[in-house]
Amino acid sequence: MTQETQNLQEKIKQQKASEHAPEASSVGFGFAMAMMTDMVCCFLVGLGLGLLIQNMFNSASWVVACFSILGGIAGLISVFQMGLRGDKG
Repeated sequence: MTQETQNLQEKIKQQKASEHAPEASSVGFGFAMAMMTDMVCCFLVGLGLGLLIQNMFNSASWVVACFSILGGIAGLISVFQMGLRGDKG
């Protein structure tokens, strides 16, 4: 009975260990999705601010282009920082 109990406990430990360990591909995919989402959100915020300023002041469309570029640059900086810290924070 003792041998069977030990075998069962070992199987249970192996099963629990395999359930909680994420696969490397899923971790990498999640990291890539977080980077992409951050980039797109920064670009959309820049675009939204450009459109808001253009409509408020009846300015030319270059304001939208400038703010979209600034949003894209902010997104690149954010993605670069996320890559450096490994998304720890």
